[in-house]
Amino acid sequence: SIYYNKDKNAIRPSSPSIHHVVVGNSAAAISAIKAIRENDPESKITLISAEDCYAYSPVLQTYYLAGKISRSQVFLTDSNYYREFGVTLKLGGKVEDIDLQNSRVILANGDRISYDHLLIATGSSAKRLGVDGDLLPGVFTLKTLSDADNILSYLLFKKRIAIIGGGLIGLQAANALTGMQRHINLIVGSNQPLSQNVDGECSQFITDSIKNSGLSIRFDTRAVRITKDHKQLEIHLNTGESLAVDAAIVGKGIVPNAGLAKKAGIKVNRGIVVDPCMRTDSQNIYAAGDVAEGLNQTTGERQVVATWVNACAQGRAAGVNMSGGKVTYTGLNCNVCSILGKSVASVGVTKPSPDQHRSKTFTHPSGIFYRNIIFNENDEIAGAVMVDQVSDIGLIRNMIIKRVKVPDRLKDRIVRAPISYGLIYNCSVLQK
Repeated sequence: SIYYNKDKNAIRPSSPSIHHVVVGNSAAAISAIKAIRENDPESKITLISAEDCYAYSPVLQTYYLAGKISRSQVFLTDSNYYREFGVTLKLGGKVEDIDLQNSRVILANGDRISYDHLLIATGSSAKRLGVDGDLLPGVFTLKTLSDADNILSYLLFKKRIAIIGGGLIGLQAANALTGMQRHINLIVGSNQPLSQNVDGECSQFITDSIKNSGLSIRFDTRAVRITKDHKQLEIHLNTGESLAVDAAIVGKGIVPNAGLAKKAGIKVNRGIVVDPCMRTDSQNIYAAGDVAEGLNQTTGERQVVATWVNACAQGRAAGVNMSGGKVTYTGLNCNVCSILGKSVASVGVTKPSPDQHRSKTFTHPSGIFYRNIIFNENDEIAGAVMVDQVSDIGLIRNMIIKRVKVPDRLKDRIVRAPISYGLIYNCSVLQK
């Protein structure tokens, strides 16, 4: 017989003999577990995580570094969560291999666990510099909770810090560590901060905020070597200069943890290649989160979208499809963050091409906010970049997803002030 879940998706009857195995324990994994249980209350779920702790939020780690929340507040789950959803938990259990022929995973301790459906949600790792001295004591990345713990312990009485990288990780680390009489040097390889996320005018707002906060910043500068003399690190730069610091934090982006899939022969590009149902090219194996490379909604190209919202949505799609439902999902870049007193948001296309997009920009006369709304050739919003007037970023994201057309007479209104539900309704009515 067939029955339907709350999303009106036809699904098969649940069975205690079905075994879902989830490798990983963050946004995609916990979202998938919830979705499986909504469809299938009886099947067996086993979660395996290399980290020996409950699920936590990487997004909250900078708040922990800044002392704004306690370590315990970083965690998203506790033992009750896994008990409530009937999950067999294997923490500190690294999966070494996937035996595709026999549908089982092989752990480092030799355990073999069979699966009917497997979700790879192994996330990503921080990208290293790849230069001499990259692994010296005092050189850190910021991705895991252990990273945050180690940074806090090491920096207890340290004042001079280099942050290498001008992306989200680097700027959020700078945001967290500013104060307490610390001197922070930002080393940025490109000619602007957040070069992958925002346009030049938006980046100027961020640069001004960085300088006004007393931080030093160098553009078009790279670390080519790191040495250590006693307790002091020396960051050698491509400019011929060097910086003497107590510690360095590398924020150069992420690398999907796709090695497990690649070793098993599952198709991997930058991340594990998935279709809109989160299926890989191997039967009954799914991938979601930072490790997955799916279709980008605005470009139609394959991309790893390493955001919390995307990981949750992909995990949910994987869970529904693993448990007999049918949903699809295509990714969309969307970031909102606070950087040294400035709220910065970006979504969808942030670097428009002249032949495919038209931009409407507005800078408040007193310089207190900036908005750039990007439209495609069909008058649909394709993307946005904003500073300090970002409250409607969720609505803009929704308009991109629903491909809402905006008539010319409303475009100036949208770019000058946050969008309201009423305006979206007016656009939808006009579209009909």
